[in-house]
Amino acid sequence: TLTIYTTHTCPFCKMEKAFLESRQVEYKEIFVDADEAERDRMVELTGQRGVPVTILAYEGGAKTYFIGFQEDLLEQALQGQKVGQQLIG
Repeated sequence: TLTIYTTHTCPFCKMEKAFLESRQVEYKEIFVDADEAERDRMVELTGQRGVPVTILAYEGGAKTYFIGFQEDLLEQALQGQKVGQQLIG
């Protein structure tokens, strides 16, 4: 599953969502500018305050975290390729 932590005004978040939608990738969107608890969770998980933060969760529980919109690495991950570190940013 794919989860994006975003805000209503973030241009990079909008670019990433358009990228995912063009590839028909479903995702869960969490607006951290409207939900303090989710914002705090994002910071706790990644140490980051900026968005987008994207979490790609795999079967078996492994996760890859993308900090910022990283089109090339996200494309590789969506194609099933290993993209390296758990926290990418």
